[in-house]
Amino acid sequence: MNEAVKLSAHLQALGMQAEKLLNHRLQNIGCEKRWLWKARTESLESLGFFQVKVTDIVFINLIREVPLPPIPRSGGYINYYVEYLVPLKDMPSSLCWATLESKRERRFRGEVVDIKWQGGTLADKLNGDLDLKQSLLMELQMNSQLGIEIAPEPAYQCARIETSGVTERGWLGRLGGLLFSWLSRPVLRLPSVNLFNCLGRIAEHVTEIKSRPERTLLKAKIELNLHSKRTEAGECQVTDQNLFIESKESVKIPLHRIENCDIRDNWLNDMAVDYSIANSTVKAKYLDESGRSRALKFEMSMGDAASLREALLHSYPLGISR
Repeated sequence: MNEAVKLSAHLQALGMQAEKLLNHRLQNIGCEKRWLWKARTESLESLGFFQVKVTDIVFINLIREVPLPPIPRSGGYINYYVEYLVPLKDMPSSLCWATLESKRERRFRGEVVDIKWQGGTLADKLNGDLDLKQSLLMELQMNSQLGIEIAPEPAYQCARIETSGVTERGWLGRLGGLLFSWLSRPVLRLPSVNLFNCLGRIAEHVTEIKSRPERTLLKAKIELNLHSKRTEAGECQVTDQNLFIESKESVKIPLHRIENCDIRDNWLNDMAVDYSIANSTVKAKYLDESGRSRALKFEMSMGDAASLREALLHSYPLGISR
């Protein structure tokens, strides 16, 4: 049976009205985001996009990950992800980041004994919900590979709650690993009632976060490197939502559109230790409003560069490599 059909039947059995939608504008969000952060070695496709009515969750998306040639398309390489979408409006992206981290009694295949959410304001709220913690620990006793990540999607006015570790393999695949993987067709591990209750509680916490004005984290003077190899004086301002570059032409970059940001220190010589003498080069790649990749390069003092690094990590804790 097709995995999307199984998920639909499972949702119906749980008393949810699940309607399958075709060519919905939110259907490929998860595929696009995983393409953005991962090397292009997998083919990502949505097997089914459902509209449901369960607490604050409105859409459920089933995504399959299959390797591209020449990697064999055997069962050992196929993975499933299930995403739960929560509509949001006017939500600062820096507030809605959170990822679940589990602590095991042993490093390899040990029992999960504790969990902790990493991120910003949302992670603090989730860590304070003790009932949610106990329910998730119960779920992790049944599926120790379960992973949950919450990511904002301001461009689509929603938040994604992605669950990973929901791929179940046959006993041959578990016993022999990749050696017998072609004999072990992976199947989707259907979400339990307890997991749905946990996801509903998480969605409530997401919608309870209220929007607030932008908070300025850094203002610094910079030397902007232009394509004509000229430099131009300007100012860099970082808030908890955007990066602003002020020069002859102003640039506003939402933090969730930054693909990566590389900050390199440039010492004048091996003996230089004064921050006022040395500077740093900042190279950033980001997506503009049309989705095209753009590059930005500027220089600033090493002290301001250290503050910029901390400001970006504070505002956008996930998804950026630095």
